[in-house]
Amino acid sequence: MNQNKNNSLINGFFWAIVDKGGQLCLQFSALIILSRILTPYDFGVIGVLTVFINISVMLIDSGMVGALIKKKNPKKEDYSTLFIFNFSLSFILVIIFHFTAPFISSFYGLPELDLIIRVLSISIIFNALGLIQVVKITKELNFKRLAVITLSSQILSVTVALIVAMHDFGVWALVALQVSQSFFNTFLLIISNRYIPSLHFSFHSFKEQFTFGAPLLGANLLNVINTSVYTAIIGKVYPISLTGYFTQSLKLQTVPTNITAAVIDKVAFTMLSKQNDNLKIIEMGRKINSTILNIVIPIFCYVILCSKEIFVFVLGEKWINASWIFGILSFALIPTSIKIISRNLLKSGGFTKMIFKMEVIITIISFVLFSVALLISFKSILFSIVLSSVLSSCVVTYFVSKAYNYNVLDQVKVYLYPLLISLAAICMIKLIVFKLDYYDDFFNFYILLAYSGFVILGYMKFELFNFKYVFKK
Repeated sequence: MNQNKNNSLINGFFWAIVDKGGQLCLQFSALIILSRILTPYDFGVIGVLTVFINISVMLIDSGMVGALIKKKNPKKEDYSTLFIFNFSLSFILVIIFHFTAPFISSFYGLPELDLIIRVLSISIIFNALGLIQVVKITKELNFKRLAVITLSSQILSVTVALIVAMHDFGVWALVALQVSQSFFNTFLLIISNRYIPSLHFSFHSFKEQFTFGAPLLGANLLNVINTSVYTAIIGKVYPISLTGYFTQSLKLQTVPTNITAAVIDKVAFTMLSKQNDNLKIIEMGRKINSTILNIVIPIFCYVILCSKEIFVFVLGEKWINASWIFGILSFALIPTSIKIISRNLLKSGGFTKMIFKMEVIITIISFVLFSVALLISFKSILFSIVLSSVLSSCVVTYFVSKAYNYNVLDQVKVYLYPLLISLAAICMIKLIVFKLDYYDDFFNFYILLAYSGFVILGYMKFELFNFKYVFKK
């Protein structure tokens, strides 16, 4: 029995990584090509709408998805209730965006936003239609099917966006990317899963799901506002082109953390939520978190080490003026990942009210830091984002210690060794480069080899190299 669970966990991790890794490759390909065709202004126009788009996605999820995934034996009426609620909410949101589009357009002084908002809102309905299919497939732990569907829809949407971009439609290529991706994803989900929910709405089921989901929804909304409102405000205060620089830097910076979040949400949450005992959640969670951080921390440290080169390689030489923005934001990678995996422990244990309280504190901290930085300079805003991510990870760690009586020091130990090893490797690389007094673009390849070698040696020394122990009882 334990062997089957271990195999499910390994299989889930594999396909979740294939899923998000494939998306990363496709997103990188799209970024590389679209960034060379479109202008910073185009990305800035879409960037100011990020907060509205992300809030819509969170509202459709409503936190009730997690409740249904966590529920041991959901009934047909549970699925139909969630479907009816999500679809009704999506329809309401589309109407709201339709009537508020002129006001948002006027606020930013961008007439083209009026039509863009109305077209983008169509994706809300597509996402709502496909969400119940995702829940069904996730409950079956069929991450392979999700990976195939997600990657297929991503390929199709990127193709559509590139065609639109090459025909000189500018910002509409980015609109086409989002709308077509939601359409193809939902279409393939429905065709593949073929689950047809009934039209039976149960108030009892809704109350049960909403009781779990409401605090989580509030927390997710605060988290989205906290991470997306920067672009909306910067788009109003600073030139749209600078907003485009910031949008692309932030987008590139969030790709790796989004992969971490996806692996956690798709696999770790599903597995941990099946545990009824808090001690088992902590035991399994510690192993999962340790494995993920042992992998991502060295990668993120390398991104910090070569942030300028990575940014210019991905987006092209015309974005070189924005490389310093990405360089600063990359320091938020590690604390953000720590926050994500620690937050999942609270979610898996059903501590949704605690998550909401935690997000309130984090939002207040971020708002204060951002408000002060906004009065100083654009660079100060970037540093406030990094500082906010560090403090946020500290807050989440504290709440986890309270929820599970999981000592803070024990939590820190999970990521301390890989962090120290990675930092030591960076110091060795810096020393070598300084001694050689030589550096060019091709030299980055040798830096990567040397860095990887130092990290592997460090992992072997502290027995962190073999990740299979995480799946053992």
